[in-house]
Amino acid sequence: MTWGGVDFDKATLSFIPKKTQKTAPKPLVIAMHPQLAEVLNALPAGIGKAPIFPTLHGRSSGSAGGLSNEFAALMKKAGVLVARGSAKTGKGRVVNSKSFHSLRHFFVSDLAARDISSDIRKKMTGHSSDSAHARYTHLTLEHQRKALAKLPRIRMS
Repeated sequence: MTWGGVDFDKATLSFIPKKTQKTAPKPLVIAMHPQLAEVLNALPAGIGKAPIFPTLHGRSSGSAGGLSNEFAALMKKAGVLVARGSAKTGKGRVVNSKSFHSLRHFFVSDLAARDISSDIRKKMTGHSSDSAHARYTHLTLEHQRKALAKLPRIRMS
């Protein structure tokens, strides 16, 4: 993210997601949480293409020196236990049960649990299809029970 994508007046963030930058380089504009605006306002202001977080900017998410591994090291240092997924044979990789990417799943699922519509959740996460978005929504039995509690009782007479 660069400072050029921050609009404090409109309280928005604008960026081109890495996954779609080659095929559909259209900026994604999302509303900025007020607490994030406070944090960004407290940082030394940058201009245009200057990165908001210079030490993270340009680093890959995967591989040996990637941000995902750095996040895993932070979780280990914090004492967060992470179960490894099943070993893969051939193509594929072992996926940890908790990772930086897990935060994306949690965010989508938490919004769904708070009855935020799927259209708004998709917009906020940049998902373009219902099928991609559905893979990120994980609702518990408790969420289902809350939904059932909203239904009226059926008269049995």
